[in-house]
Amino acid sequence: MGMDSRLPALAATALTLDSLGQWNSASATVNYETDQWHFHDGKHTWSHSREDGWTISNGVITIPVSGDREGWKPEALKLFFPSELPIWGRESDEWLIADARADGDEVHLTLLFLADPDLMASATISRRWRVATAFITPWEEIELADIMPAPAAAEPIQEALFEM
Repeated sequence: MGMDSRLPALAATALTLDSLGQWNSASATVNYETDQWHFHDGKHTWSHSREDGWTISNGVITIPVSGDREGWKPEALKLFFPSELPIWGRESDEWLIADARADGDEVHLTLLFLADPDLMASATISRRWRVATAFITPWEEIELADIMPAPAAAEPIQEALFEM
């Protein structure tokens, strides 16, 4: 990427480990230049665009969602926006960065839980893609896999997403 600060459009598979120990996957595309993203878990598509704002669709009905509504956005989407992870020292953040280690393209962060410093977590940031590739706490595990450039001008058609 060199000195160009613009981020590409990316596609990836988002993996989350649920409370039953089952991995769930979703497809995600994010275009940082046009401020568009789509996240599809097989049943629903969460989307954002400048024109339509935030929406959730089940393939039949699309519902607009208030951007102020907490918790409606899929947790795994935060990996595409590392500044949204609760680790950067903001008043509402729950984790403290205790250590950082660079390893090639990745930066590995060791985190301490502010409410109980005996609880640890980790995050991995990709310097190449400028996303978090993992956020692992004692109660959740989120990862991005198969990260690749997505066509910058292409906006996924929601109907096609439901044919996965």
